[in-house]
Amino acid sequence: MPTATATANPRRPRDRSVLHHLAVLALALALPVTLFAGVLLWRLADTERARLEGQASVVARAGALAVDRELAGLVSTVEVVSLFDSLRTGDLQAFHAQARAVQERTGIDVVLRDLSGQHLVNTRRPWGEPLPHLPLPDLDAEVLRTKRPVVSGLFQGAVARAPLFAIEAPVLRGAGGDAEVSHLLGLSMPVERVRQALVEELASSGTPADWAIAVVDRAGLILARTALHEELVGKPATRDMQDATRDGAEGTWTGSTADGRAIFGAFARSRLSGWRVAVGVPVDALAAPRRRSLVLLGALGAGLAGLSALLAALVGRRIGVPIRELAGRAAALGRGEAVG
Repeated sequence: MPTATATANPRRPRDRSVLHHLAVLALALALPVTLFAGVLLWRLADTERARLEGQASVVARAGALAVDRELAGLVSTVEVVSLFDSLRTGDLQAFHAQARAVQERTGIDVVLRDLSGQHLVNTRRPWGEPLPHLPLPDLDAEVLRTKRPVVSGLFQGAVARAPLFAIEAPVLRGAGGDAEVSHLLGLSMPVERVRQALVEELASSGTPADWAIAVVDRAGLILARTALHEELVGKPATRDMQDATRDGAEGTWTGSTADGRAIFGAFARSRLSGWRVAVGVPVDALAAPRRRSLVLLGALGAGLAGLSALLAALVGRRIGVPIRELAGRAAALGRGEAVG
């Protein structure tokens, strides 16, 4: 009886030893596959991150081009209006009527000022109404110096009482290099016009909805924004954005948006205005490819470990049966029994 017990018990440890070694072997074979898949997924995540960063720069350039297209049309309009005969003859009432016709057709308000900044004609008001004295020192000085149309930054309209920007051009008397500036002619428009041009361009390019796009003027004020426009227009852009975009035609930086979100930023500068079109990609969006890679890698590792354990169990059973038979025959032989 003691002999039978002694010969029966060793079978299970042997089976367990076989299963253990097979499981270790299967896991050892699965480990290089898992490591290779991990490296591949990590490289794919880095590639996707680089693609998103590159796309941000492309979107910024497309936004700057859209702004320039809008401004180019406005510059052409103000140049045509500055050539009206009523301006050359000094018939301001007739010019007011012509300017109102322009306003009704285009939706753009026309403002004529003298060199001191006094409004002489403003299509937002009927002819003859008192008008404000509103010099724009930096803009006026640049127009007088260059004798060419200049795009303003953001300002608060004295008559419209809303955030505006303007295209200002000189009204010239004389010809060639001897021409003198007699008046300052401006087309003033709500900043919503810039925002609309930006939204239309970005909608056509399929830009993700959670990306923040803003237009910042040369003074660092937010002129237009695709989201939270009303809340943030006229407020300063973040210091990191202003510092990173102070020089150069385009570039990138890491910082935050005016509403406090951490971003990777890209910007491009408008050629006609010097405004900066900035695109902010949320840091979470850039980290998403790596998170997905880690999840996939974890699922792959768990799947390979489970498959390895299953295969080890199946193969171990096939090996264990002959081993148990051999162990039984060995025990019988030890007892002096005949073994087939």
